Amino acid sequence: LALIYLDLERFEEAIEQGETLIRRGYEFVPIYNIVAMAYSARGDLEKGHRVLQACVERYPDNWAGHSFLGWHLLRWGKLDASIAAFEKADSLRTGSFVTQMGMWTVLVLSERWDEAAGVAERMASSSDPFVKRLGMNVHAVDELYRGRSPEALASLRAAADLGPPGLLRTQANSFAAFLLLEK
Repeated sequence: LALIYLDLERFEEAIEQGETLIRRGYEFVPIYNIVAMAYSARGDLEKGHRVLQACVERYPDNWAGHSFLGWHLLRWGKLDASIAAFEKADSLRTGSFVTQMGMWTVLVLSERWDEAAGVAERMASSSDPFVKRLGMNVHAVDELYRGRSPEALASLRAAADLGPPGLLRTQANSFAAFLLLEK
């Protein structure tokens, strides 16, 4: 119910429902993120941070809690703290694409291009076809940030040719077509 309220932008009700579940000991880590997102949406990043901090204190070995904290800190602009949260999440569950995407985003915003490229390359070399394709798309964006359109197009074409049809294939083809139109 809290997620539905969040999606409906009924933030007060999302917070009320989520905090009630947390107080009752509901053991579902994403509820902390829902409450934090509702606080953030109404402009109270500090309260959102406190909710997620309580989550990682209650569930210190839960990678998702640390990843949610990393994304929250990223939205808040606290990039160094965000990197630390993503690193902790990755130490608990290595290679999660959610964590990797967060780390890549922080590194790009920090203009740490080589490290961001390294994250994109690790994703693109994944044995999981979804993560591999996502990594190739991220690698293409990384190449564009560096002004290398031909390399970005090659990465997108490789992503489009990888595996069965689906959303990421469509995105890669659409992105490649856009690049060609822009030339």
